[in-house]
Order: sequence, then C-alpha cells, then structure tokens
Amino acid sequence: MQLFLMRHSIAEPTVSTDFLRNLTPEGVERAQRVSLHMKTLDLRPSIVVHSPLLRSRQTAEIVARTLLGLPLVELEEVIDADTGLLHVLAAGQWRAPLVVGHNPGISALASWLSSNTPTLRFQPASLAAFLVDELPPKQATLTHWVPLPPNEATP
Repeated sequence: MQLFLMRHSIAEPTVSTDFLRNLTPEGVERAQRVSLHMKTLDLRPSIVVHSPLLRSRQTAEIVARTLLGLPLVELEEVIDADTGLLHVLAAGQWRAPLVVGHNPGISALASWLSSNTPTLRFQPASLAAFLVDELPPKQATLTHWVPLPPNEATP
C-alpha cells in the first residue's frame, strides 16, 4: 500500500485570511510540474485528500486533473496533519491516498514516517511517497522524495 504526502504549492502572501490564499502563477506551474513528474515516476495515488484551505484545494485539483481525474476529498484533519490523520485515512479505506497539506504538520508527519532517514523539510510542492504496511502504519519506507519539482526542460 502507498501513502503520498505533498505540501501545497506556492501561495500568495496572507491577505485578509489565511484560509483564502490563492496559488500564485508560479505555484500553479510548480504543482503541474510535480504532477507530471509523478506520472513519469509511475506514482499513482487513488485519491487526493486536501485541507479546506484554498491553496491546498487548488494544488489538489491540479494534481487530480493532471493524473486523469482522481477523486478529491476535503478533510479538516489535513490542516494539522498529525498522526491522527492516519487513523482518518484508515477509516476511509483508501489504498493509495495523496495528502496535500501544510507545514509544519506535513513535514513532521513525513519525518515521523521516515524515522530512519534525515528530517524531510517540505518546500511548496514537495512530495514524499511511502510504502506502508497498513494505515495507520506499523512500518513505512520512503520510496521517493521530491523536495522540488524537476525543471520542465531536461538537458
């Protein structure tokens, strides 16, 4: 079973409320690049789970569209992305969820899952893929770490 964790892409500075921050044009482009890179790596989530914050939803929509119409689910628990989120994901019975969350929670959760590797510090649109035995996992192995999306043009 797989579990994917991604931080939302680049968002505009806080305006009136943190909940309504849009992705910037660069953020949209970065989310698209990461999604295309996921296809290249044959990383295939079954569902995209996001927080109710606008930037998380927008990132999730880009990923879902790029990966050919994955279903989207909004969960309040994604905002903090602590280990309790893993129990919520288990209750959903999803086999390969992609969680689009926020720092510091998404970095802390990924680092907790990958306890045998250095701390994973998520930048906007960073992605980690784990092989897990179940949700919540007793064992997790980091299989892919994409701290920043690759450039569109490869040499």
